[in-house]
Amino acid sequence: MSLNKKLEYIGIDNPNIFHFLRIFTTIWVFIFLLVIFPFGFIISPIVTCIYYYLFRVILVDSRILVLAREYEIDAVNFFDYFLLILKSGCSIKDALFKVTKVYPSQLSSLVLTEYKKNHNGTLYEIIDGIIDDLPSEVVKNIFVEVKEAYRDGNNLGDSIKMQIDNIKIGYNRDIVKYYRYIPLKVLLLSIACIIIMMFAFIMCI
Repeated sequence: MSLNKKLEYIGIDNPNIFHFLRIFTTIWVFIFLLVIFPFGFIISPIVTCIYYYLFRVILVDSRILVLAREYEIDAVNFFDYFLLILKSGCSIKDALFKVTKVYPSQLSSLVLTEYKKNHNGTLYEIIDGIIDDLPSEVVKNIFVEVKEAYRDGNNLGDSIKMQIDNIKIGYNRDIVKYYRYIPLKVLLLSIACIIIMMFAFIMCI
């Protein structure tokens, strides 16, 4: 996934704004460290390189991961409703629209936007628009399966349920990992703070 596409997902339509802020703040950090610390000419290049890398990781990549997970959580209920509505005899196109009415969510808003944009278009155009605006590869794959099932006339139930089960398993695994690594994160943060304080103390002597 390109950086420009990631920026679009988090609401930054002009990539130049991101690049300007990244370069400007990096230069500011470099000058600040160079002036403040006695050995700034050693510290500033190292810290500046780390800052430049983390700027994208924290402001873009981490937000994309969070956004993708939100869409995946939405997808669980969204496609449960979708399958129920399909069983009532609705077409796939109408079922997608009806789900947005009975289950308001972030994913529903995205689907509704594309539905209105391509209301007179084909289902393929609607789904292609949805896929293009989704940051989650998992949810994209589900919509691809919907499109392929529509084209080939296959049954959607089993494939979508399997994808939904995978999302649930992944979500539960993430929760376990999060709580398991909290003590380690606290320990590493404490060690980092102590090292920084000791380093600052030595520099001030």
